Amino acid sequence: MDGVRVLPTAKGLTLIFSEGVFSRRAEIAQAAQPVLLNLAKQLRELPAGHRIEIEGHTDSDPVRAGGPVDDNQALGYRRAETVRDFLEEKGGLPALAMTVTSAGESNPPYPNTTPESRRKNRTVVLKLLPVKP
Repeated sequence: MDGVRVLPTAKGLTLIFSEGVFSRRAEIAQAAQPVLLNLAKQLRELPAGHRIEIEGHTDSDPVRAGGPVDDNQALGYRRAETVRDFLEEKGGLPALAMTVTSAGESNPPYPNTTPESRRKNRTVVLKLLPVKP
């Protein structure tokens, strides 16, 4: 799928975006919206029995004092919530099939060694997991 790398894992599938989904805040970038809509369309076609875990990520830069969130953990969580709401409202996915978590700045999908990689880490990672019986 364009803009998304799909990695099989022992538990399911992990979907990593090729570019960051967000600017520095928790607003979805215009360029990411069509990718998310296309992804939602494909996820709607999956058989029942799967859930989507949306894990919010940030770059390694500290959050600025006085902003709407206190730290990168909170910013990652807000990003995951934003994507969940977008996938529900615009993509037609059921909210009950999605959970949100935050990795913050830990375990980033890309190394935080260059400005380009830090931009890519302003994102979410989606994990497609089977529902446990």
